[in-house]
Amino acid sequence: MKKNENKLIAYTKRLTIITLLIVTFAVICNCIFIFNTDDKTFSKIEKAPKNKIELVIEASTFNNENRINLYYKYSLEAAENFIKRAKLNLF
Repeated sequence: MKKNENKLIAYTKRLTIITLLIVTFAVICNCIFIFNTDDKTFSKIEKAPKNKIELVIEASTFNNENRINLYYKYSLEAAENFIKRAKLNLF
């Protein structure tokens, strides 16, 4: 019985260490991502720099239920807002 308990304790310790390593790795990756993209994401159009870009919206117009795809709709609305506020130069 004692041998099985020792195996269980050893297994639990290994599993805990592996879990902590995975969580630590995920947190570090998330921090690196946030640090590297902080100056590249904008929540207000006014703060976005003026750019020459090519806009590609990779979404179908309609979904499986033959209704308008909301991702497509909102992407077009965002692009329209950027163009209206002269933040994009069209080719």
